[in-house]
Amino acid sequence: MINKHIDVYTNRVHPLVRSRWLAICLCASLSVYCGGVVSTNLVAAQSSAWEFQDDADLGDWMSTGMSGLVRIDSGWLTSPGLVSTDPRLFLRTEVPLTAGYRWDSMQVRFRQLAPDGSGEMQPAPFDSAGTVVTFNGSSENASGHLRDGTWNGKGAWANDRFHSTLKPDGPGYAQLYTVTFEDAPSLRDGNISEIRIDPVGDNIERNFEIDYIRLLAMPIHPTSARMQPVPVALPEVEPLRSDWIDPETGHRIIRLSPDTGGESLYFHQRAYTPEGDKVIINTPQGVVAVDISTLGVSPPTSELIYPGGKSFATAWKTREAYINLDDRILAANIDTKAVREVVRIPPEARSRQVALNCDETLVFGVKSDPDGETVPRHPPTGGAGTGSFYKNWAAGTPKLIYALDVKTGEVRVIHRENDWTNHLQASPTDPKRILFCHEGPWHYVDRIWTLRADGSPAQNLHKRIMHGEIAGHEFFSPDGKTVWYDLQTPISGVFWLASVDLETGERTWYNHEREEWSVHYNVSPDGSVFSGDGGNQRSVAATQMDGTPVPGGNGQWIYLFRPVLSQMDSFDSPEDPLIRAGYLKSERLVDMRDHDYDKVTGVEPNATFTPDGKWLVFSGNFDSPRPGKRALTHTYAVEIAPHQP
Repeated sequence: MINKHIDVYTNRVHPLVRSRWLAICLCASLSVYCGGVVSTNLVAAQSSAWEFQDDADLGDWMSTGMSGLVRIDSGWLTSPGLVSTDPRLFLRTEVPLTAGYRWDSMQVRFRQLAPDGSGEMQPAPFDSAGTVVTFNGSSENASGHLRDGTWNGKGAWANDRFHSTLKPDGPGYAQLYTVTFEDAPSLRDGNISEIRIDPVGDNIERNFEIDYIRLLAMPIHPTSARMQPVPVALPEVEPLRSDWIDPETGHRIIRLSPDTGGESLYFHQRAYTPEGDKVIINTPQGVVAVDISTLGVSPPTSELIYPGGKSFATAWKTREAYINLDDRILAANIDTKAVREVVRIPPEARSRQVALNCDETLVFGVKSDPDGETVPRHPPTGGAGTGSFYKNWAAGTPKLIYALDVKTGEVRVIHRENDWTNHLQASPTDPKRILFCHEGPWHYVDRIWTLRADGSPAQNLHKRIMHGEIAGHEFFSPDGKTVWYDLQTPISGVFWLASVDLETGERTWYNHEREEWSVHYNVSPDGSVFSGDGGNQRSVAATQMDGTPVPGGNGQWIYLFRPVLSQMDSFDSPEDPLIRAGYLKSERLVDMRDHDYDKVTGVEPNATFTPDGKWLVFSGNFDSPRPGKRALTHTYAVEIAPHQP
């Protein structure tokens, strides 16, 4: 089995101390060594302590600022209270490079502890950084400015910030730096012998952690643009499937992501080119474009188009993937990889939740309102929960929605409220319309709202009429005329896929079986069929209304739904039309019994139809569990038509 990357996890410390070196054993064929200037207790709380040993050969490779390396509860390598202006991590490796391959890049991910020592982490504050990599006795430097994302030197640095879950401290931030070896031939062609990482800057005196170091390789003469394996032999494991027929459903499944993993975009985010020939996914290496133009005929090929980042959507009119860097929006060309700055985001409009309108003239965003007042809420008697979902709803924090003009940079506040504003999305056809939700316990909120960019009042699209009723996970139809959503009357009772026409107010409800409830639904490009991604045994459909478990209540499948409308006519008023009702006929496409749906330990599938309507693209981890840590996510496509041998 050949793996596509080597993860040098600094927390996997093996209690083996050689003379002057601490061995961190990852596998039979690779050992990585960390050196220190003084003998330092690594795990003081354990009876058998591991130590970093002094090595006179290091010279000035290691500074005293890194001599206090300890292992914290989360199992990460940390340097607390740095005071040195020149901290360095030195790694000695013995990684052979198989003939026909060359080293392509290296990734380093840092985490930054908050100044108060709490579990909340912030992006690593380094103003700049450098790396020295030695191959066959030749050294090359690679450096770049990390804060503003510019590129210089012989390597290219790119950064990405994303939420992650740390145990036991909870959510925090991490920052990923990627250095490529394109302009350093001596680095690309030899065996790796030494790596030195030098975080350099004015703000390095805070605690930071190094998550991992990852080495990536590519074939010298690739036969396709698809990312290729790193030629380092690892212990034999079952190879990942790439193309097979689901034995339970008879439908063909093709893996789109490389062996290192990759995740499809959120279910209502646009992920395809206007021509429909490529789909983007977010991978550990960055944004990858997958060619699906001949899907099912020839193996899909993939290409890294933006290293080290994550895309929130593709453009509506151009062949670009959009990336949010907090202080700017970038667009990476899917074909040429050229990156352009779309718009600078002023400090008052910086947000992790943004949406691009359909004519690409406005960026909408959600953020806290600095001029608003907090209006706390009080849950019903006996109904208060203890989780963050309830606490965030009850907080009543002031929020705002803004529109940022891409051409002028002007920011206009178009809506203010004291609700937990979330799930921002732009209409696929109306450049002035957005959809958003009031987040929180669904049975507490009238969740689904729409708003126009002219600042006119927001409009609620579904008002609850019974206790315990819930509606949510809303999304636009492809023509932008309708909003669809999950509806339960009440929660865990009767299940519907419901819609409302934005012009006429006409409503349609399709009933379906309990076991067919899905975390997210979606609709085909022509509006004729729907998809559902199922759910796990802890989902809302797994119990009755009183909380009684229902064995097999939630099916773990990717579903295709065909709508059937009732043929019964009724007399109703044009001013107040009755709800049109029907039901969904289901077909199972993918067996998801081994998939982990949990958002912390796994992933929600987030299925979307390809633009030709012939495949469903979704995320899955059924082939890639990782005991004790989050399962590795892959992106797959399932053919909607049954396989014909």
